[in-house]
Amino acid sequence: MSAIEATNLRFSYDGERSILSGVSLSVEAGEALVLAGRSGCGKSTLCRCLTGVIPASVQGEFSGSVSVGGAEISSLPLGEAARHVALVFQDPDDQLICSTVEDELAFGLENLCVEPEEIRRRVDGAMERFGISDLALRDPAELSGGQKKLVTIAATLLMGACAVVFDEPMTGLDAESRALVLAAIEDLKRGGYAVVAVEHDLSLAPYASRILYLRDGKLHDHP
Repeated sequence: MSAIEATNLRFSYDGERSILSGVSLSVEAGEALVLAGRSGCGKSTLCRCLTGVIPASVQGEFSGSVSVGGAEISSLPLGEAARHVALVFQDPDDQLICSTVEDELAFGLENLCVEPEEIRRRVDGAMERFGISDLALRDPAELSGGQKKLVTIAATLLMGACAVVFDEPMTGLDAESRALVLAAIEDLKRGGYAVVAVEHDLSLAPYASRILYLRDGKLHDHP
């Protein structure tokens, strides 16, 4: 069974114009699937479907199914879906809410009522894994773009997800920050995570195992 399995996804925001018209895809553990396509073609909409944001919190007409690690994502509350598939926003400032990096990483675990000693262990492990231990007491708002992305990746994975969806992970980053995020994505692949990423500029996606193109509401193997 694939780590991510989406079947016949259809979505319309207004009930008239179809954004997705029968999208199906599968992603294996350790694979990075990149989604490309023109602006406005529905790439971000597809990301929202893969992570349960649609239909949980976006109005529109939705049908189809998304399974991640055997869990039916499209039928779960968002908080439960996040335990299976993590969404990393294009702008990390949309996700960062705490005044220190270590608090940011602990926030989701505290909401799950994890014991404090276990939270400390997991947070320390995540910071070491992504090379951000020296940022523990820093305010996320003061970090570089690449450092912010690493914090959001670490924080979302602490929820226990086995798959990660990125909305344009490299956009707006300088070369040093892109190198940090690229290394993190390669680490995820080696760790057996399934990765899906939207990329506008494919030259920024050397991590891609496979590229599919969204056009006219469907996925294609070519532009």
